[in-house]
Amino acid sequence: MPLDLSFPKSERLTASQDIRWVLEKGKKHVTSSLVAYVRESPVGDLKGGFVVAKRIGSAVQRHQIKRWMRESFRQQKHLFQKARWWVFLAKTDQKVWKYEVILDEMGKLASMRVT
Repeated sequence: MPLDLSFPKSERLTASQDIRWVLEKGKKHVTSSLVAYVRESPVGDLKGGFVVAKRIGSAVQRHQIKRWMRESFRQQKHLFQKARWWVFLAKTDQKVWKYEVILDEMGKLASMRVT
């Protein structure tokens, strides 16, 4: 059976109260360019949310970083534990952003077993 590589809106954390809930109550994991918060889903599904602070570059650069984070999550979502909500924040101290780095770090976060 082929992998489902879609990323519909139903799998995204878009409501600010949901993102805030994960940020406040979730477990924090840090990589060199991403900070990830994970929390057990209240409804048993896998969802991802993405945050890029306004302190990072221009609007164009922030949007590109967010697209890269979404794409990395989409490609590797089959590796993430089910029944978890994830929120990924781009670190503000990062000077140079590369898609390959985000993809690699997202893979490392996916392989972690979160309790």
